[in-house]
Amino acid sequence: MHGDENAIVDLLNLSFEKKVTDIDKWNWRHTCCPQSGVNSVFIIEAGEQLVGHRETVIRHLNVFGNQVSVALMGSTAIRQDFRGCGLYSRLHKATLQKAASDGASLAFTTNAKGSVTYKNNLKTGFIEIDSPMYIRIVNHHNVLVTVLRRFVASTRKARALFDNLKHELSFGLGEYTLSVAEILGEGGSSKSDTKVQVLFSEKAIPLLLMLREGGRVSKVICLLRLVLTGKVRIKASSPITLLKFMRLGVKLFV
Repeated sequence: MHGDENAIVDLLNLSFEKKVTDIDKWNWRHTCCPQSGVNSVFIIEAGEQLVGHRETVIRHLNVFGNQVSVALMGSTAIRQDFRGCGLYSRLHKATLQKAASDGASLAFTTNAKGSVTYKNNLKTGFIEIDSPMYIRIVNHHNVLVTVLRRFVASTRKARALFDNLKHELSFGLGEYTLSVAEILGEGGSSKSDTKVQVLFSEKAIPLLLMLREGGRVSKVICLLRLVLTGKVRIKASSPITLLKFMRLGVKLFV
């Protein structure tokens, strides 16, 4: 693995569609962090190209006076053009075997509900647990871009449909609003220029994450839940504009 650090950092940032780390952070996490513990990094290469990455970190928990070793599994990244080839399954199997050989009693991982990795984990013996969690949005811009960019550009069909409305359609979270053009990083339209606004409440975040990661059926169910629970409002400049937007929604999922 030594010598691949820069390629790993590039793959992580590319796969997550934003800068999630840099070489200094990566080196600190794996060599200098006082809690680094036993870290194992797995990579997959195609020729000279790094196309897959996952890591496990061993931690020791004190449970009622007894030490329990657990493996935290994450930082999973597969190049987009190599997805669907079974690489995640191979990384998943290898990291589980390594966790067991390192003495871990439990393995933890986190995935967006309904995603490919979420479904794979359930098939391989993971169980979903609920735990109290509190969340506060500190950067509305990043939340909107992170959650919606992949949805807007998820397929060629979706990109083409949203392209027709990128200066007319905007999404909002709380009081913060971005046009489709801005979400795609093209700049341009402000809130006042757009003709249709889709406004999400801050309580919609869990459902928006499902919208980002799930398949077609999951996305439809997610949208229905957003509407039925009142966590989204649609504002249009005219009935004709609203009708145009509704047609786009039908085309997107048909």
